[in-house]
Amino acid sequence: VLQAAEFHGWMLILIGGFLLGSWSAISPAIGQRYTKQVTEDGGIAMGHFGSLGYYLSAWIASRTGNPANSFADTEISEKWGFLRDTTVTTGIVMFVIYFVCSAVAGSAYLSTITDQNMLIFSVLTGLQFAVGVAIVYNGVRLILGDLVPAFQGISQKLIPDSIPAVDCAVFFTFSPTAVVVGFISSFVGGLVGMLLLGGLGMALIIPGMVPHFFCGGTSGVFADKLGGKRGCIIASFIGGIFLAFLPAMLLPALGNLGFENSTFADFDFAVWGIIIGNAFTQFGQVTIYLICLVLLVALLAPFCFRHVRVVGDTLSYEELTAKQKNE
Repeated sequence: VLQAAEFHGWMLILIGGFLLGSWSAISPAIGQRYTKQVTEDGGIAMGHFGSLGYYLSAWIASRTGNPANSFADTEISEKWGFLRDTTVTTGIVMFVIYFVCSAVAGSAYLSTITDQNMLIFSVLTGLQFAVGVAIVYNGVRLILGDLVPAFQGISQKLIPDSIPAVDCAVFFTFSPTAVVVGFISSFVGGLVGMLLLGGLGMALIIPGMVPHFFCGGTSGVFADKLGGKRGCIIASFIGGIFLAFLPAMLLPALGNLGFENSTFADFDFAVWGIIIGNAFTQFGQVTIYLICLVLLVALLAPFCFRHVRVVGDTLSYEELTAKQKNE
């Protein structure tokens, strides 16, 4: 986007690095009030470039659902006890998705990518996806069990009261069922968004498994904690539509990359790309410098004015929950 805005050389690297780094510090603070409720004040923040989508999903869910009826608190009967294992659930869901997609694509196309028949291909690919998710979960346990405490030991000496911002996959363990539901709802939203884009004559964005699983699944976790089952489904579906429209709206701002029909799926990249691209188109490079100045002020404000609170609502988890019930 900055290259399309006629930035080159060291200035391109400097401005791009500052925008990326400053947003990496600011975005976890913006929605910390939601993250506290998701993690039950677990001492971590959201550090992923889909954060705006997760916060939006949390807000939508809080307005459309009931957190008392959530997937995280749902008890599965002994008859279906095997579904408590997230790896098994993910494998079954992905098998169904791959089988349906393979059936729609047809045997002729399937023969160009594999020598296996449709059923075996769907089973093996679904299980491979589930194994990948299991590896992610093990990495999450490592982060929560070892790396976060290590960071806290260092941070107390260098930056007291700071907390680490971690990747979106770390939040999967707070509501594993909502991850699968959020992924499916987001993927369906992406399909609907693709049809809407075609009807509007815009570039078609084919739903990708990776963005809809990680972004949709994380949106599902945030939405489930803030709005329960109904909020999870509705918010993740709307988030999936955004994952179709935002990359399509970003294409004109990408210059030569846009002409190659390549775009970014992450929510934050798309939003900031659209803002910066339109700012340059309407007012030139000076507005991008002004955006950098605003971000710099936001970063320095807590140090200059001790009473400025940039984390939003800094109440504890119990206080936030009680406040939400009263509202």
